[in-house]
Amino acid sequence: MTYVVYNGKGGTDGRGYETWLAESDNLLEWRTLGRVLSFRDGTWDANQRGGFPALPDMEWGGSYELQSYKGRHWMTYIGGEGTGYEAVKAPLYVGLAWTKDNIATAHEWESLDKPILSIHDKDAQWWEKLTQYKSTIYWDKDKTLGAPFVMYYNAGGRHPETDLKGERVGIALSKDMKKWKRYAGNPVFAHEVDGTITGDAHIQKMGDVYVMFYFSAFEPSRKYKAYNTFAASYDLVHWTDWTGADLIIPSKNYDELFAHKSYVIKHDGVIYHFYCAVNNAEQRGIAVATSKPMGRSAVRFPKPEVKNRRILTELNKDWKTWITEATHLKGNFMMPAQTVDIPHNWDDYYGYRQLTHGNMHGTAMYVKDFNIEVEAGKEYFLHFEGVGTYATVKLNGQDFGRHPAGRTTLTLDVTKALKQGANRLEVKAEHPEMIADMPWVCGGCSSEWGFSEGSQPLGIFRPVVLEATDLIRIEPFGVHIWNDEKAANVYVETEVKNYGKTTESIEVVNKLSNADGKQVFRLVEQVTLAPGETKTIRQQAPVESPILWSNDNPYLHKLASMIKRGTATTDEVSTPFGIRTISWPVKRNDGDGRFYLNNKPVFLNGVCEYEHQFGQSHAFSTEQVASRVKQMRAAGFNAFRDAHQPHHLDYQNYWDKEGVLFWTQFSAHVWYDTPEFRENFKKLLRQWVKERRNSPSVVIWGLQNESTLPREFAQECSDIIREMDPTARNMRIITTCNGGEGTDWNVIQNWSGTYGGNVFKYANELAQPNQLLNGEYGAWRSIDLHTEPGAFEADGVWSEERMCQLMETKIRLAEQVRDSVCGQFQWIYSSHDNPGRRQPDEAYRR
Repeated sequence: MTYVVYNGKGGTDGRGYETWLAESDNLLEWRTLGRVLSFRDGTWDANQRGGFPALPDMEWGGSYELQSYKGRHWMTYIGGEGTGYEAVKAPLYVGLAWTKDNIATAHEWESLDKPILSIHDKDAQWWEKLTQYKSTIYWDKDKTLGAPFVMYYNAGGRHPETDLKGERVGIALSKDMKKWKRYAGNPVFAHEVDGTITGDAHIQKMGDVYVMFYFSAFEPSRKYKAYNTFAASYDLVHWTDWTGADLIIPSKNYDELFAHKSYVIKHDGVIYHFYCAVNNAEQRGIAVATSKPMGRSAVRFPKPEVKNRRILTELNKDWKTWITEATHLKGNFMMPAQTVDIPHNWDDYYGYRQLTHGNMHGTAMYVKDFNIEVEAGKEYFLHFEGVGTYATVKLNGQDFGRHPAGRTTLTLDVTKALKQGANRLEVKAEHPEMIADMPWVCGGCSSEWGFSEGSQPLGIFRPVVLEATDLIRIEPFGVHIWNDEKAANVYVETEVKNYGKTTESIEVVNKLSNADGKQVFRLVEQVTLAPGETKTIRQQAPVESPILWSNDNPYLHKLASMIKRGTATTDEVSTPFGIRTISWPVKRNDGDGRFYLNNKPVFLNGVCEYEHQFGQSHAFSTEQVASRVKQMRAAGFNAFRDAHQPHHLDYQNYWDKEGVLFWTQFSAHVWYDTPEFRENFKKLLRQWVKERRNSPSVVIWGLQNESTLPREFAQECSDIIREMDPTARNMRIITTCNGGEGTDWNVIQNWSGTYGGNVFKYANELAQPNQLLNGEYGAWRSIDLHTEPGAFEADGVWSEERMCQLMETKIRLAEQVRDSVCGQFQWIYSSHDNPGRRQPDEAYRR
C-alpha cells in the first residue's frame, strides 16, 4: 500500500506531501517500509509529492495487481512547489513517476522534470483552472474512449455560467503514458452546488458495469462534512449516482470530522473499504471498514495537543494506593500498596454479595509522584472529577484541607506548593459508614426502605488533572451560555479571577462561531481586576436564524471565551453550545401533554442507567462511557436519565453531540435535618448545575428521586437552580420522581404489570394529566428461565418471555398515545448493586 504523509500539524506549518510504502500480511496490520516519492529541491514539485499508483487491475474481486507497461510501473502524483497543506499556498499539478525496480521495496521512483497536466496548459479546461488534485490511471484495453490509458482526476474551478466554485472529476487520455489529452466532455462527474467537492475516483469493474467509488464534501443535503459513496456507468463517461445510504460517513471518534477518499477491494470474500479518517482534532489516519467483523485495530491517534493557552497534565497513571481502615475488618491496619491507574474504586465486588449492607466503607490512601516544569507567571490547579466521599489533599506535604467531594468536581489552587521537578501528591479518600452530611450516601446505611438507592465509591473514581493557566483566568466551569425561549438572543456570563498581586486591566472576549468556523458574534468587555478579585462579566447578542440543535441534527456552535492582555490572548476556554428551545406541559398549562423541542413535539423514548460496572462499580474509564453510550444509542433510545446521581462528565458531551435528551439527576431518597447536610447539599447542588447548565441536551433538572426533601427545602434548592440557570424559569423543568414536592413536577413511575395494576390500561393512564411522562417502566425476570408462549399473566412466572411481553406491551401502548404525552424511561439499562433494598420479589439478601 502506498500512502501520502503531510509533515505539518496545521495548514501552513508543514512542507507538504511525500509518498510512503507499507506492507501487510492480512490487510489489517501494516508495516511501514519507507518513502517512494520524497521532497526535492529546486524542482517544480519540490514540496508536494503525493502519489497514487497507476494501472491497477480493475476487476472486482480480481488480483488488484499493478500492471507494468514498457517494463515499468507507473504512478501519478499531486505535485507543486508551494509549501503547506495541498494547494494552500500555490496550485497543484499532476506529475508522473515510474520505476523498473521491485515495487514491493521502498526506493525512490524516477520523475519527469515537468508536470503532465497543469492548470496553465493551453488546453486546460474551466473546471480545473484553480488547482488539480488526485489522479489515477486505468488501463482500458478495449479502448472504450479511443485510448488505452484513462486518467481520472479531480480539480478545482468555477463554472463559467453559474460561477459555482467546486471540485469535479474529469478524464485525460493517453496512448503512451506521457502525452495526455483532455476529454472534450469534461467534467464527467460533478455536483453543481457551490463549494461542494466531488473527487478521488476509484474505479472497479463489476461485470459490464463500472463502479466509481468517490468522496463528496460540504454537500448541503448531508449533516456531515465528508463521506464516501459511489456511482455507476456502462461507458466510463456517463455516471449514475447512487441515491441510497452513503457507504462511509463520519461516525467514529477517529473519523468524526471527515470520512473520505475511498480505496475498495474484495479479497477472500471480504470487502475492505480503506479511507482517510479525520477527527475533530484534525488528526488524519488510514481507516478501513469491512463487510464482516474483523476485530479491532490496535492503532490509535496520539492524544491531541490542546490548542489553547492552558497546559493540562493528566495524573491518572501509576498511583500507589492502600487501605488504612475498612469496616469489614476490625481496627486500623496497614496493607501493602498496589499500583493502580485512575479511575479506581476499592469497593469493587463487595456490593455483589447481596448483603443488606455489604459494600465497602473505610479510608484509602493514594500517592502519586510526578515531575513538572514550573513556569513563572503561571497559576497551577489540581482538578478532581470524583473522589468518594471526602478528599484530604496534600502536595509536597502542604495540606489543602478535607473536602466533601463525591460525585462533583473539586478544584484546588496548588501554585505555592508546587516544586520544580519532582512532586508528591497525596490524597486520603474517606468513605465511612453512616454519612449524614452528603447528598450521596450508601443505600445500606439505613433501615429505611429505598434509602439513597445504590452504593457510593471509595477512592479516586474519576480523572485527575494538573492545569497551568495565566494569573488571570476564567474560573472552572466559569463560562455560562444560554439562549432565550425564542432562540433570538444568546447570553454569556464569564467568571474571571485575578490570582496575581497587582491590579490588571484586561479584555474579556466571547466569540461564537458556527460549526464551519464562521463567526456569529464577537463580544468585548474591558475589565479591571484587583489582586484576588473575581468578577462575572455579562454579555448578550442577537442571533439571526440560527441552525437549531435537535435530535435529528445536534448542531453545535462553538463559543471561544478569551482573556486578552494587550494584544496577547492569555487564557481561553472553548464551550460547545447548541441553540434550541424546549417546552413542557407543566409550564404551558394549555392542555397539550407533549414535550416540544424547537416548537416540534418529540416523544421521549428514554432509558435510565446506573453508573455501575461489575468489578469496579462507579469507576468508569472514558472508553467504558463511550461503550455504554454506543450500546444505548444502538438500542434506539433518544433520551437518558442518569439514575440517580451525577454521572461522568463525558456522558453529557456525548448526549450533546448525538442529540440525546438528558434528564440529569442529583440525588435519591435522602434527607438529614442538620445544618451540615443542608450546607453541603446546596453547595454541591450549585457545582452540579454549574457543570451541566451549558449542555443543550439537558432538558430536566432532577433534584431527587423518590424525594424525602421537605417542601420548603426543595423550593429553596429549586430557586438556586433557577438563579444559576435562567432557562429553568421558562424552559427546563425541575423535578422529583415517584414522590416529592416543592419542584415544577413530581414525575410518576408507572410499574403496572410488575407492582400491581393492569398493564393493558397503560395507554389511558399515561395520557392522564397527572402522568404524561413516566419516569420508570420495567419488568422482573429470571435469567434463562423460559415459559411457553401464551397470554400475559399478571401473576405469572417471572420468565424471560413474560418480561418481554410486558416490555413490548408498554412500548406499544405508549406509542399509541405519543400524540398526547411526553414519553417514558425504561428501567434500567444495566443491573447495579443496591444495598439496603429488601423486597420479597428481589434476590435473597442477608
